[in-house]
Amino acid sequence: MFFKEYLKSQIEEINEKFKESFVNRISEVSSNDFIFYFSKNKTEGLLISLNNNYPFLKVIPNKLNFSLNSSFITRLKTKLLGSYLLKASLLNDDNIISLDFIKTTDTYDKEFYTLIFEVFKANTNLIIISNNKIVDALHYRGLEAHHPIINGLSYEFPFKSLFSKEISDNNFKFIDKYILDLEDNYLKEKYITVIASLKRKRKTLINKISKLENEKKENNNKLIYKDYGDLILANLDNIFKGDKSLIYENLSIPLKEEYTPIENSQYYYKQYKKAKTSLSLVDNYINETKKDLDYIDNILNSIKFYKEDDYLELIYELDKRNFIKIRIKNIPKNIKNAAKPYYFLFNKTKIGFGKNAKQNNELTFTIANKNHYYLHAKDYHGPHVIIFNDNPTNDEKEIASELALYLANVDVGEVYFTKVANVKKTSTLGLVNLLKYETFYINKFKYDIKQYLSKANRF
Repeated sequence: MFFKEYLKSQIEEINEKFKESFVNRISEVSSNDFIFYFSKNKTEGLLISLNNNYPFLKVIPNKLNFSLNSSFITRLKTKLLGSYLLKASLLNDDNIISLDFIKTTDTYDKEFYTLIFEVFKANTNLIIISNNKIVDALHYRGLEAHHPIINGLSYEFPFKSLFSKEISDNNFKFIDKYILDLEDNYLKEKYITVIASLKRKRKTLINKISKLENEKKENNNKLIYKDYGDLILANLDNIFKGDKSLIYENLSIPLKEEYTPIENSQYYYKQYKKAKTSLSLVDNYINETKKDLDYIDNILNSIKFYKEDDYLELIYELDKRNFIKIRIKNIPKNIKNAAKPYYFLFNKTKIGFGKNAKQNNELTFTIANKNHYYLHAKDYHGPHVIIFNDNPTNDEKEIASELALYLANVDVGEVYFTKVANVKKTSTLGLVNLLKYETFYINKFKYDIKQYLSKANRF
């Protein structure tokens, strides 16, 4: 099938399902994706995607209840929300879709608008025209361009392509996957500042650990100063003020010429004591910094599985801990569900998992009992997984192991497996010690974990 034929089939479906009905909602699910909902077929919507890889439009069966709030979507709503769809058409026998609308103003005047979707991979655009004049656009282009887009100009078709590309099975698979990922892409774009802040903080912590490790190495090298002090005291008769060094066997100990032998020994003892004290402090700083780094790594590993409320809970947690300064308006307060972990049913058995340290702690030490089973990806940051069964089947062990790896962003690896009774808290929230355990090795996923996650509920 040629892409133009695909567009024609979509136009037929649009006219069949939405023609002669009102636009009752417009959503911007990313800076490149817009969904129109109509008074007819309220459970479906028209997705217009201007993504860079493969732009398309398609009637989608799911109603998504979220939207960004850009200046363009505000202008789009001003002109088209509440308007009446007259028809959808293919323009110039090219990859150009038009949606014709009529809108009744507050003064009962009639305004006619046409939304034009130019479906060209390199130059995709959404343009609104009225009386053939451009009145708004997602992307503007100056007069020097081959196809200028400026408010007030008459709309003219771009150069027509001599060839029509075919749409392949891979293209259809891309479209289907793109639609499935709409909510994830929306969340990534909406909360990009949160993700960027966490990554910057992570980089800062890594640099801090590196500096502390260097400081630790320098202090370790200074521990020999105690021996220097001892050797100076043992050789007082052979050292005089003004000497530059003490040679003892194969060792050369630098001396301060302006110091007496006693003062030189005291200097080295003082440097040794300072280094020893500093070592203790540096070790504490390194351990605390590594805990912060683990905290961020756990978040970044699981953030791809976050829903909107998970992001809100994370922002609240980061703000409450004063861990990262995030410029977000209206930071939510007193999130009630922040500690509630998730679960899905498998063969009537609950498989639970957390998405943050608080949820992991709640899942393992409050909701689960000591005879349930705990799982965690070995050697990777990831969530706690609990099988809520005192005697789990092999299938339950397998899907829980796959879940532990999947949520740790690992395809192949080992998974710790033990009774909750063998899991002990540490001073760090969500971090545990295992008294005893066995491990399972997963080299290939048997279950569609993503599908199970889509059905997950809160406890």
